[in-house]
Amino acid sequence: MLALEKGELDNWKFDHYGRLAYIILADQFPRCIYRGKAKAFALDEKALFVAEMVRSEEHTSELQS
Repeated sequence: MLALEKGELDNWKFDHYGRLAYIILADQFPRCIYRGKAKAFALDEKALFVAEMVRSEEHTSELQS
């Protein structure tokens, strides 16, 4: 998660599966690791940004197999 915080995983935003992984990592992992602390929500903005990116580009059908 430190790599995500530093922006080292920003290249994941350019691949459909990478975006999905990025959203899960930014949204769910901090909630489990930092449960009950404010830091649990520290990466929400990053997750939301990528989720909105996916929604606006409507590439979700490419993840279905």
